[in-house]
Amino acid sequence: MPPWRPTERAKALRPGEVEIIIEPGMAFRTGLHETTRLCLRLLQREIRGGERVADVGAGSGILSIAAVKLGARSALAIEVDPEAHDNLHENLRLNHVARQVKMFKGDAAAYASRHRRGAGFDLIVCNILFEKMRPLLSHFNQLAPRNAAATVIVSGFLWAKRHEAAAALAAAGIEITCARRMKDWGAILGKITGRCGL
Repeated sequence: MPPWRPTERAKALRPGEVEIIIEPGMAFRTGLHETTRLCLRLLQREIRGGERVADVGAGSGILSIAAVKLGARSALAIEVDPEAHDNLHENLRLNHVARQVKMFKGDAAAYASRHRRGAGFDLIVCNILFEKMRPLLSHFNQLAPRNAAATVIVSGFLWAKRHEAAAALAAAGIEITCARRMKDWGAILGKITGRCGL
């Protein structure tokens, strides 16, 4: 929710819910889009506590913030757009998570190129338009721990194109676990098993 809506902020949270304050900035929203909500629901389901999370295409940082507030040990907000960096930094400050969430100014390919043996993230979440995500999928294996499994959550595609999205994930060595729908949009949950060898 944006920081200027104190009435909503004052409402009691239900078990398993966390408060996230987002300053939307010029180009970013407050997380109400269906793809963001799908990712948040899957994060809520998958985070058990103590995970290291990579948020690819972090934007305003909402998924990174949610991850640590749900119990992840840390998150890396990977964002290539310079216009997002100040907004992301401000949202980390507003939510008091700047120590747990670090920012990488670049894309997933640039970060993965530094970690050929695996960057060690237990969970990778990516909510960007699938056309922009597709060339990054082959780098997800380097974000995962070496020889260990990692959970992958992706959204940013229309439900009508879910089979195309699933095929691209499978080609990158990501085993599909399930797909979720909200209105016209979809999200996919998958696993990198550590046996992909990409």
